[in-house]
Amino acid sequence: MNFTSMGILKTYKTLSLGGDTLTSLEEAGFSKYLVIVIPGLIVPVCYAGIKLYQLLNNYRLSISHNAVTYAAILLFMIYVLEHLLCRNSTGYFRRMNSPLYIAFFKSNKHSLKFTFKTEDPDPDDKKVTEFCHINKSGKYPNIVFILLESFRQDVISEKLTPNMEHLKRNALWFSNAISSSIYTSLSWNTILMGRPAYTLESDIKSFTGSTAGSLPLRILKYSGYEILFSVSGNFQWKNFLNRINGNAKVVDRYFTSFSKKNIHKRNLFDNRSAEQALQWIKNREQDNPFFLLLQLDSTHWTYYFDSDAKIFDQIPRRDINFFKLNNCDYIQLIFNRYRNGVRHIDNKIGIILNSLRETGQYENTIIVIVSDHGEGFSPGLIGHSTLHKDIKKIPIIIKLPGIQSRSIDTYTSHSNIFPTIFDHLGIEKKIISLLQGRSILRQNDFCPILTFHGSCMEADLQMEEYIVALKVNLKKNSIEFTPLFFKDNSEHIIEYKCNDTAWEKALQKIIDA
Repeated sequence: MNFTSMGILKTYKTLSLGGDTLTSLEEAGFSKYLVIVIPGLIVPVCYAGIKLYQLLNNYRLSISHNAVTYAAILLFMIYVLEHLLCRNSTGYFRRMNSPLYIAFFKSNKHSLKFTFKTEDPDPDDKKVTEFCHINKSGKYPNIVFILLESFRQDVISEKLTPNMEHLKRNALWFSNAISSSIYTSLSWNTILMGRPAYTLESDIKSFTGSTAGSLPLRILKYSGYEILFSVSGNFQWKNFLNRINGNAKVVDRYFTSFSKKNIHKRNLFDNRSAEQALQWIKNREQDNPFFLLLQLDSTHWTYYFDSDAKIFDQIPRRDINFFKLNNCDYIQLIFNRYRNGVRHIDNKIGIILNSLRETGQYENTIIVIVSDHGEGFSPGLIGHSTLHKDIKKIPIIIKLPGIQSRSIDTYTSHSNIFPTIFDHLGIEKKIISLLQGRSILRQNDFCPILTFHGSCMEADLQMEEYIVALKVNLKKNSIEFTPLFFKDNSEHIIEYKCNDTAWEKALQKIIDA
């Protein structure tokens, strides 16, 4: 049923957590036409099966039941051995993500179970309103927060993304930034709500009209910021806009260019969203600082761009041929289409950065560029449905006024972005402690990162020298992790570290944060 990188069960779980209708089916790896064709094929296939059975019955043909049983057992043994012996081969991820794949792992007794709270850490705003003030003198800096979709870290270069490359050289650049999840809705839950990725489902269910709203944005609002949203994606998805707003009505001005009728014109969505952000920047009349969220979507599957961003001519049509996704030459064409979308986004970012310079606001503006996750372009890794470094690694660029630019190789993730901003602003530490994560400005030692699959059935725990692949059992108020195997930082399977308990302590630290 699925020709990219998720089996049936993972696809179902992913859609139940973060998907809706045909759009999410496509994002999870289904071809629009395949969704329509498969139900149509079920009836004739079943009819042909019945006719074949009748034919065999009429001619009294029979097959030895023992022969069938032995053949099935033999195939099953070959399948298991192939998995156990060949996990480091080039086709590992392709095999692992076949539609009906069943994973076989060594059993162990090292499962760890944790309970978690679903409610807001400060539901009455008591701590926020009491301590939420900026302790620095002078004018508060504006904040431009650019949120990207499916944007790989390694595509940022002088040739492809000159505007981002220039900003990267004059800001804090995090070379080992890893996503909190490889699925948009889970990552947004961490970035915009300040909540762990794995609490998304329970957070949605517990949301009511009396819920306070996004904690990071409430902190900014109560500190005197005007909150502006200009977005290209569907922020009604999973009730995100209402959950961000809450009863505090956090967002002061909201613009969306998203339209389900024109879902395959995401480049035009980005053009309109960037234009609205541009107008807000140019026509500022208020003295109070602003927080501007600009969300860009052109690198969303199946990748969109204007003609002036078409720097690669050899590309496939927008309707991807799913039957060629094991063909490396065809995948390269898809990657070319993606890189055109990357260039389109960089053009929009350039317009915003130039506007800040022209209006004299650039030097006193915090600028953040971050993606929800990366994107894969190799057999078995198409899209973003597999926990792999190409999909987990993301760009995080943060320009802080007065902070010297540098490249930082410490592991970091989504949950550290707002604590870093608040630390720079001088927000009271008691407020920052309510959030997950910690300030990157004060982080010198290693910080483990937990990245969830979109189904929340699997996760990768990034340690300093290795990665633990975890099976996840998520329930209403608890989560259980079981180690499946260990990988090195190049994603190759390595010997199981049965005596190493460092990962257990790291996991405990993350969940307790």
